[in-house]
Amino acid sequence: MVPLNEVLIFAAAIAGWFINNPVWLSVQRYFMSLVLAALAVRLVLEQRRSA
Repeated sequence: MVPLNEVLIFAAAIAGWFINNPVWLSVQRYFMSLVLAALAVRLVLEQRRSA
């Protein structure tokens, strides 16, 4: 198992990288919004099937 402090250091490094690369931060936000929207649509469609 990965120790918590290593996860925190890795997360901080990624956050620092995104701060220095704002275009990639925008790409990441856009991508994650697409992923979350797709999951929402999938949940709605699954609920309609089971009802």
